[in-house]
Amino acid sequence: MGKQEKKDNFTPHAEDPMLSLAEAGRLVGRSAGSIKNWIKDGLLRAVRDPSGLSRIRQSELEKFYGATALASVDQDKREREAKDIAAFHERLAQLAADGSAREEQAAPNVSNGAHYNHG
Repeated sequence: MGKQEKKDNFTPHAEDPMLSLAEAGRLVGRSAGSIKNWIKDGLLRAVRDPSGLSRIRQSELEKFYGATALASVDQDKREREAKDIAAFHERLAQLAADGSAREEQAAPNVSNGAHYNHG
């Protein structure tokens, strides 16, 4: 294969990103250690970046794990995150409401000075 042929087969990062082991693991719901083991076992191909870290093309992960599996994991993650965010906002609203009620109860004591010792 000549140099020109290799250039023609080049896939830009935007179309097929290079993933860290942690990023690849998050995509498939596994740990970076699992991804590393799959590389050691020859199940996935990885390259080293200039800093010496292993990187995996997303297309390589899709071939191994299946593009539909990645899509469903990603969708499940988005749904869980949306539920977590909604629960967080609900809890904030509840805390704000509880805090307002406590402030209203405490206000008469503060305004009439009942909590101060004048003796």
